[in-house]
Amino acid sequence: MPRLQHVSRLQTHNGLCFGSLWMRRATPKRLLQVSVSRRELLLAALAPSLLQETEPNFGNCPTCVGVIDGTLGSCGGLRSCLSSFDDRPGHFVAPWMYDNSTRTEALGLLIQAVKALGGDVRQVQDGAPYSYVYATWGSWLGTDDVEFLLPTGDSTLFDSSGRRWAQWPGSLVASSMHRTTSVPLSTLAAGLHMSPMITTSPLSCMYVGVLPAGQVVLRSSSRVQGLPDVGRNEQRLEQLRVLLGWEQVPILRNRRRALYFVESPWDTFGPVPPLDPEYRIGADLDAAE
Repeated sequence: MPRLQHVSRLQTHNGLCFGSLWMRRATPKRLLQVSVSRRELLLAALAPSLLQETEPNFGNCPTCVGVIDGTLGSCGGLRSCLSSFDDRPGHFVAPWMYDNSTRTEALGLLIQAVKALGGDVRQVQDGAPYSYVYATWGSWLGTDDVEFLLPTGDSTLFDSSGRRWAQWPGSLVASSMHRTTSVPLSTLAAGLHMSPMITTSPLSCMYVGVLPAGQVVLRSSSRVQGLPDVGRNEQRLEQLRVLLGWEQVPILRNRRRALYFVESPWDTFGPVPPLDPEYRIGADLDAAE
């Protein structure tokens, strides 16, 4: 009370200047009285380290970007990542298809849509084998790297595990440490459907597919992997697709639900082995020939 009376006398004598000065001095005392939990202090200390990010390199690594052997990478253990070449639940994103435009025209429309939604186009390639767009989106949660690949068609093949294979004109050549197998492309189904192929010794069945023209395969990954992306990568890709007016490629996937009635991260995918005895495991096709 004595101090309050003293301030009152100062205000009466010299106006409101000293009164406002006293209030400014009192404000820090009130702020220091606010209680902060240990959890809040820990999160505040860890936030800078959780949001640390590194710009990806171009190459063949789990966090790399770019085109390798005519395809994009899978998610390779990344948590916040979507890819057309990763069949795991929560990571797979279906390719898009465009019908009424050429690949060059589709590339231009895609670049315009990326810019319209606030993306920063970092690299564009438009050559004979494919067209490629690499863009980034930034937010307070970090930077996302988004890639789009528009293949020429029937030029790139892949198997159900996401591995790429070299292709010679008219045939697919798959090498292993035991043997090399050549399969005519005429035996492969069109589109993203899988066809059986023998690749290793001891012989086992593998499935390969063809990337046709008129489609766009995608990959979107967050640089900050310590925090969930709360669905922003999936939502952004869907906004782009709707803006472009393109459709998703219908993909038939052999999904086996672990929980029977609902989809879950424990579901499994992949084509079942064929019933044809010619492709049975352990068969000696060389002797049969």
